[in-house]
Amino acid sequence: MRNEKDNVNVNKLNNKNKMNNVQVNLTFVERVRTKLKLLVSKDELFFTKRCNSAIDLTMEFAKASEAQELYIQDQGGWIHYEKLGKKYSLNEHRLKTKNGIIVEEELQNLKAVNNVNKSRVVLINSLPGYSFEEGMKKISREIKDKKLLLINDCCGTIGSDQAKYGDFAVCSFGKAKPLSIGCGGFISYDKEILKNLDPLQMENFEEELIQEEINALKIIDFVKLDQEVDKLEKKLEFWKTLSNNLKEELVNAGYVVLNKGGQGINVIVSFESLTDKEKSFQKEKLIKYLEERKLEYTLCPRYIRSNVEGISVEVKRVSFIR
Repeated sequence: MRNEKDNVNVNKLNNKNKMNNVQVNLTFVERVRTKLKLLVSKDELFFTKRCNSAIDLTMEFAKASEAQELYIQDQGGWIHYEKLGKKYSLNEHRLKTKNGIIVEEELQNLKAVNNVNKSRVVLINSLPGYSFEEGMKKISREIKDKKLLLINDCCGTIGSDQAKYGDFAVCSFGKAKPLSIGCGGFISYDKEILKNLDPLQMENFEEELIQEEINALKIIDFVKLDQEVDKLEKKLEFWKTLSNNLKEELVNAGYVVLNKGGQGINVIVSFESLTDKEKSFQKEKLIKYLEERKLEYTLCPRYIRSNVEGISVEVKRVSFIR
């Protein structure tokens, strides 16, 4: 008679057979998987149809771990973050930030998990607004000490050390991303974390991961993705150079750039301290400047960029041709 462990092993075997039946070049799949695991410093990685799917899987894990609270940045995040509290019956809290960078006291004030305080999950975009770099090493240490679950949305930091922190890493391969093939994403973690689940929960979670990957394998072009990974370093260098040169030009022209120095990819220009007349003049002047140079932009305040009144210059939308 089979016990619960036997059933789990049988299901794993069945899932493996399902994966083998998907018609894709498994050599490229595993090659890319290995490269990506190194980039996020994790030992497990599953492909997903999109980053939202990867985020949803982390929420499923959080709920299985009895999480009741969800913490996200008050700006610089992603649209999907704002839907998660209601979707997964989690109490949503906004962490105060300065331009997307979490205020240190906010992390210090988070309560540690114990018999009274149930599991909590912290979802962080490690490059808020694609413009500011979170100190993920310090954040990870603070959150680990309190036994909270840390999810690192590394869509913007993939290829840097900031992408290597967190219990889970999630990423997108969508349009205008560091890894950009128009669709797909991944979820990654260390196997050790699954020990937080009981055998049945673990089985269900792994089943969800495998089913998601089966669907993802049908749409992801792994040959193209492999090429994207290989050119990632040069692509980031290209964007950084363009971003830094643009910042220098804008500062010299009298604009207030929030992410000065080498921070981020996009460039955030603030109109906060100006009079209404000055705002109108500078905005019109800047838009003309950007359109002449065929640089895309988005107006702020906007949750996924910045809460300040200004303009985000979308450097990440500039095509990189090797």
